Amino acid sequence: RVVEGARLEIVYAGNRIEGSNPSLSATRSARPSVRLVGFFCATISSTKREKFMSTIFQKIIDGEIPAHKIYEDDRVLAFLDIFPTNTGHTLVIPKQAVEFVWDLPADDYAYLMTIVQKLARHLRSQLPYQYVGSQIVGVDVPHAHVHLIPFNTVAEFTNPDKQPADQAELADLAQKLFIAEL
Repeated sequence: RVVEGARLEIVYAGNRIEGSNPSLSATRSARPSVRLVGFFCATISSTKREKFMSTIFQKIIDGEIPAHKIYEDDRVLAFLDIFPTNTGHTLVIPKQAVEFVWDLPADDYAYLMTIVQKLARHLRSQLPYQYVGSQIVGVDVPHAHVHLIPFNTVAEFTNPDKQPADQAELADLAQKLFIAEL
């Protein structure tokens, strides 16, 4: 859980990245949590995550950090979540760096949602699930994104016990799900 106004300490490829926010209240404390993001380990308990986290998606867009892509065009990128709620959990992001989906220009928002719809249909046709749900949460990475989660039961859709996915399994799944044109 990220707590606003706390600290951020991240180790990426052996380098420590750190930041703090002077608005941290002395009475407010948080237990740091460790989360695997991409292919590196991050200890997160800060609002300074914006600067770092926004660069995670940008680095994926730029090809600097690997991702298991299932769709890409000049405006949108879709890739498998490395902490999937369920098999096939996909993140769909605009290539434009905007923190919230709601802040996209109307035509970019409409385009993103058109791609989300087409990808949801694609996932449903390729995976053994009856449903594909979508979530727009916007607190984990400050770059607009939509979660597409294939599921059969509500418990599968809301699974709070996310575990890191096996990278080889993600690579195989991405190859199966990859679609060049929607």
